[in-house]
Amino acid sequence: MNAILSSLVSCALLAYTNATPPKPTSPETMTRQQANEEADREIIRQYSAAQGRWLALQMDRDKPEQYRKAVLEWIDRNAAACFMDPGILKKSFLAHADKIYTDDEIARLSATCHEFDDLYEQVCTKKQAEQDARYIRQCSAETGMIILPNGIMYKATVLSENENRPVFATRIAEGATTSGFVMETLYVNPAEKLSQSIRDILPQLPHALEWRIVVPVDLLDKDIGAHIPKRVSIVVYTLKINGSTPNDHLENNKQTPTTSHP
Repeated sequence: MNAILSSLVSCALLAYTNATPPKPTSPETMTRQQANEEADREIIRQYSAAQGRWLALQMDRDKPEQYRKAVLEWIDRNAAACFMDPGILKKSFLAHADKIYTDDEIARLSATCHEFDDLYEQVCTKKQAEQDARYIRQCSAETGMIILPNGIMYKATVLSENENRPVFATRIAEGATTSGFVMETLYVNPAEKLSQSIRDILPQLPHALEWRIVVPVDLLDKDIGAHIPKRVSIVVYTLKINGSTPNDHLENNKQTPTTSHP
């Protein structure tokens, strides 16, 4: 009940925000915002450099090339979606990957690698909230987007009648944050493995080739929600009959992340 009320309140606030023109930003406020943004970027830079060192400390000395390749692929797929700087992260990792450290050095570097964890989390929380709010506004304005009373939104991509299929014929389903980080990928009857709140609405979805479902995290099954960072408020599920590149509508998802969120 609390989740439903929270969703309804969010929808009401969203409608009010859309109906009320924003006040002009004063020069002082703009200067302060720019300073805050630069401070956030500096934290991201420092954290990205620290995480590069941390990844280097985990180097598999028996299979260094395989580990190096896996880490570089992880950076390409995940860094931006986790609000890290891919270039700094990669440069830091490569600069430290071939070094041999003593146990004392590893202990010291491990501590410094986590020095910015709390600040980074604060920045990510703010960025994720902005991203989620922006995505909800965009979805609310989309033609064909259906908003349900519990806060779930969905949109079906419908083509010619002969090509459309029922949602239970879906071949792949993926859930992602609005920043583009894919948290779970489901195959083999994927629609049947979704959270109960999503399964409840599936019978009412029209035949189509793709469905996008935006779900408040509070409505997900507990075992799924437990693995989602607390800063995330909504998850976007893409269900497809064909294809293997879901969530391509997400703003920052240039590549599809596949590993765990930090």
